[in-house]
Amino acid sequence: MKRFKVLINAGIVKGERAVDEHVRRLLRLADRVGALDAPRAWSHDVPTPTDEARREQLLRIAASGMTVLRNGDTVPLGRGIARCPMSSGGYTIRRRPLSGARARTGWSLLRTLEGQGAGRERHEDPPMTRSGAFGQGPSPRRSAGLAACVAVAALGLASVPLGAAGGAVTTLYVGGSGCSDTGSGTATVPFCTIAKAAKVAVAGQTVLVASGTYTDEVFPWHSGISGSPIVFRPATGASVTISGAKHGFTISNQSWITVSGFTIQASTSNGIYVFNATGVTLSGNTVRTSGQRVSGATAYGMYLNSMTGSVVSGNLVTDNSASGIFLTNGSTGNQVTGNESSWNAYGYVRNAVGIDLRAPGNVISGNRVHDNEDSGIQSYPGGDSNTIVGNVSYHNMGFTTAALSNCSPPPTGNTGGCITGDHGIDDFGVTGSSVVGNTVYDNVSSGINLEGVASGTSTGFTIANNVAVDNAIGCPDGVGGTVKCPRTRGNIRVDSTSQLGTNVDSDLVSLSTAGTMMVWGSTSYTSMAAFRTASGEELRGLQADPRLANPAGGDFTLRAGSPAVDSADSGAPGELTTDAGGRPRVDDPATVNTGIGPRAFDDRGAFEYQPPTPSQVTP
Repeated sequence: MKRFKVLINAGIVKGERAVDEHVRRLLRLADRVGALDAPRAWSHDVPTPTDEARREQLLRIAASGMTVLRNGDTVPLGRGIARCPMSSGGYTIRRRPLSGARARTGWSLLRTLEGQGAGRERHEDPPMTRSGAFGQGPSPRRSAGLAACVAVAALGLASVPLGAAGGAVTTLYVGGSGCSDTGSGTATVPFCTIAKAAKVAVAGQTVLVASGTYTDEVFPWHSGISGSPIVFRPATGASVTISGAKHGFTISNQSWITVSGFTIQASTSNGIYVFNATGVTLSGNTVRTSGQRVSGATAYGMYLNSMTGSVVSGNLVTDNSASGIFLTNGSTGNQVTGNESSWNAYGYVRNAVGIDLRAPGNVISGNRVHDNEDSGIQSYPGGDSNTIVGNVSYHNMGFTTAALSNCSPPPTGNTGGCITGDHGIDDFGVTGSSVVGNTVYDNVSSGINLEGVASGTSTGFTIANNVAVDNAIGCPDGVGGTVKCPRTRGNIRVDSTSQLGTNVDSDLVSLSTAGTMMVWGSTSYTSMAAFRTASGEELRGLQADPRLANPAGGDFTLRAGSPAVDSADSGAPGELTTDAGGRPRVDDPATVNTGIGPRAFDDRGAFEYQPPTPSQVTP
């Protein structure tokens, strides 16, 4: 009250009426927050922040409280986004420089309103001035109103992905005659670049691209929503190549984006780069020749960083200058299925992998990985609790005369070159994963390898139902012959620190020439029987010719009479109800069922034998 007395005496507060009004406001506030022993009855049935009703409410708040200061067809006016009511003398943008945090913060907010998002901020500094009064700012009341309007709009737009409202177009077109990036993206006036369409596309819209070679990096500015993604794909019958961009597609801090059917080549960095995104679908793309095989210039085919709940399927990822498909930095809950990853190589160090897992909790299934510079599939620290099931990993093996580090020369032949390749499936220093129902053939080192788990740590690892054949027995010598392979041996190997908590069973192994069949700890075994006796593992393991159709030609299906038929453990963790080709499990009437688990007729390896007249059983 002393403060009020001073203000009254100074003439700033005019008498008791003003004091009464201030006190009245304080009492009203106290009553509303329950400070006067009358707690406010709060509603408990309001929508959650992710509820569609709340999303619609926030969108309406943003629409009704928004002033568009500048719009380059980014904010979709006419799709439910309205302007704030403005009196005469509205605001315009003057390009008079400001400095310091005020300029950066204010302009960043305006750029956010225009849909720029993270990574697209422009550090221009135009202040807001009142039209007709150049150099003079707005009144305090108008400043406060405009600030509130902008803040509410920013909050609403940040909370609710922009979507194609009722009556809005659902398809944007790119390429062809009459195109213009200042146009509307219609079929008659399409955009010229995919990048332009990516700036304006919103949830529920599909970007259709005409045939041609495009050189722009595609960087979506908005997210889709579950059930209404933003889709990028070639028009029906079109062949679309993105060539020479930094990345073909960059999906950063945006979600529910689908990219399907593109050829991405010769990017200067990773062909497809995803960061901090969920609900992404990458399907049916060809990604090749990313980066250069020179130190400091290499690039992955697909670099998937902090990507969750997404699908990578049916892509060809080949001839890149680092690993083909790379999951890292907590990428989890993803399905990597039905891809082919091959011929990936750094060219100066033996290190490129078909599918490289440095992140946990993903399903890797039905992929074909071959002829990579290092292993076919690998899980390294960070890549715990992955399910690696139904894949074919073969011939990750080669010879080069280039000077590669980490690469062993043959003992005879062209000793100036070195033997590339490594394991079919390599797990190093990881726990909790399942390697189930894969076919692993003719790789340089041990076909399925588990090593490097900290001593005394239970691995929680399952290796089951795999077919592993002719691994680490014959490698190229560079002059047309073969030599003994370098590095580790065996179709299946578990090193001395990785035995605790590891379960190995129901695998089928075979060698066409004498050699190391299995490794347990530091001991090698030339037969499954000897391995079983010494380790207590593989109680249902088989050593026999699996009768693969044509492995030298890349056909790993089973022929009639294969011991792999109807003999798997269908209850093994991660075992699928379909095979690597998407075919269902079937009961071969000519084979006695020796399998166990919910179905006694699942086959070992990646493929289910399909008898000429199958008796198909629905699982």
